[in-house]
Amino acid sequence: MPPPCGQCGQLSSSGAFGDPGSEFEGRWFCNLCWQSWASHGVAANVRYSGASAFNGRQAFSWGQPSVNACARERFQKRETAAASPSKAEQSPSGEDEVLLTSRQAFEILAAKCPVFVEPDLSSRKIATKSKGGYVWGGELTVDGWLKLHGERGWILTDMRGNDGVKEVVRLHANETTQVAIGGYHSQGICCLEVCCDQAHVRQAPSHESAVMSARYQGELVFARSQSFNGWVRLAGEHGWMLVGAEDLGQLLSPLCNMPHVDLWLLRDVWAAARSASGDMDSKTSGFLKDAEAKARLSSVQKLGQLEYVEENKCWRSSENADQNLVNDGNLAQDDLQLSQAGILRKLFASAFQDALREEPLRGLVPEIRPCDRPVLLPVQEADEELPEETLQGPLGPAMLLEHGGTVYLADASGLLFEPVTQRLVGVWNPDARMVEAPPTGLDPSGGMTMVEHDGGEYLMTADLSVFNPKTWKRVGRFDPETNSIMETPPEEVSLRMAWDRPSPSSVGASISDLDGPSDPLEQVCLERAEGYFARKSYRVAAREFTKALERCAGASCVDLEEEVAILHRRAACFKQLREYQKLLEDAERLLKLNPSDSEASGLQQLASTELARRQALQRR
Repeated sequence: MPPPCGQCGQLSSSGAFGDPGSEFEGRWFCNLCWQSWASHGVAANVRYSGASAFNGRQAFSWGQPSVNACARERFQKRETAAASPSKAEQSPSGEDEVLLTSRQAFEILAAKCPVFVEPDLSSRKIATKSKGGYVWGGELTVDGWLKLHGERGWILTDMRGNDGVKEVVRLHANETTQVAIGGYHSQGICCLEVCCDQAHVRQAPSHESAVMSARYQGELVFARSQSFNGWVRLAGEHGWMLVGAEDLGQLLSPLCNMPHVDLWLLRDVWAAARSASGDMDSKTSGFLKDAEAKARLSSVQKLGQLEYVEENKCWRSSENADQNLVNDGNLAQDDLQLSQAGILRKLFASAFQDALREEPLRGLVPEIRPCDRPVLLPVQEADEELPEETLQGPLGPAMLLEHGGTVYLADASGLLFEPVTQRLVGVWNPDARMVEAPPTGLDPSGGMTMVEHDGGEYLMTADLSVFNPKTWKRVGRFDPETNSIMETPPEEVSLRMAWDRPSPSSVGASISDLDGPSDPLEQVCLERAEGYFARKSYRVAAREFTKALERCAGASCVDLEEEVAILHRRAACFKQLREYQKLLEDAERLLKLNPSDSEASGLQQLASTELARRQALQRR
């Protein structure tokens, strides 16, 4: 049974009004005494927090515990002598008042819930909350620390199995909110990409707060914590940014599942680049992203030099390794005890720092000043599951491949493309470990697609030439009228698109018999686009509709009805993505083709209104 209240002597199990309470200097005090103390003017922040878990009675939480005069005096002396928050933790003027509008009530689930002076389990414990009570939270870090609002301190929302404890506090059932950054981020930081033309950094999480600076489309920003109304606090620097809102759409896109990348180093590098050049330009942003992609690929390749020894729970050089990562300075000996994600972070950091010592980054990032990093929680096995990173190439899923200092986009067949333009530049020979020239007669300029026959895949170009991707020999030409490959001597094999459903074994069906364009590559793009649209992958769908429009524009006879139909579908993608500038352009293009198009007129009005609203908000 818990001890009686240190002031009134009430037992917490009696069910009397005031349960539960808080702990101070090893003594327990009921909430009724907290209220008594508040009435003396010592704790001004009295907050009603709903019903108690004990006997359905009302519970309260206050900024400080209610104790007798001597205990109160000791508490005040302790608070005066306590270390001041670090500069990184100090809030700008008015920030607490702004967070008041989005604070949330949390219920205490653990029998004893410690309150720490800093978001660190080793920091000083300043109070203990009892099960069934409620606290107000104004801010939540991406690794689960709740900053109390109206009183000092931090509570870890989930111990994640440490000391046998899991969930500590939970959002009150009456509260409905969604944080902008979901999930648990073991590095204590989250990376986001600016997905609008311009996003402001403000002094406090409010549109009314002063603008400190701006970030532009494609830039990466890094968040340490977030409010409960869509704002994130930047890591290692002052400032807040809005992730998204109903009236503005998505401004920042969280890039989650990155435990294999040292995000704090990445943050320091982007901050150093901004300090050196002021506003980030697209060229510098591109260089930083290229260096990051190469470092990530390098870390994965170097990991192949290691093998994990289950018996010793550590890593070592594999038997066929051609380099020793410890002797080469890529890893320290102690690093071999880390998890796979931890090893990859170390290798990423080593490769990225090498890139910083070379041009063009050496001139763009002259000096890196590491920011203060938080004390992280012990990592659980499930906290750092590595994602299956896939990129989309011209023919489907692809991956980055580096060879000879050049980064390629490689698909499963071994074709190598330039990552940005997706232009075919060669073929990867895995046996010789070299890049070979593109196959003779293979013309990728008009686009390419994969077709299937009897379980085998073939590559078809815009001139309908068909190649065997294993030997890269031309096997014939596709005849859309017979849906077959024509050889010399004549030889016919029925084939279908690889993403189609199984087709009949007969050769009677033709692509031109299907509803839609007669150009098979255009039809392929449209089928892909509709598939992506159905899966709500609107950005990829828009790209495929664009390819179809390009094929349509290049046709010898342009079908205006077909072009209008594709434009409407692409505009639907931009509407879903809230990319109103592109939506406006498509709507105006549609109205030029058909001035009486009422749907296009509605889209034009929507896009114009939203763009005007965004510009008005940005001028505030």
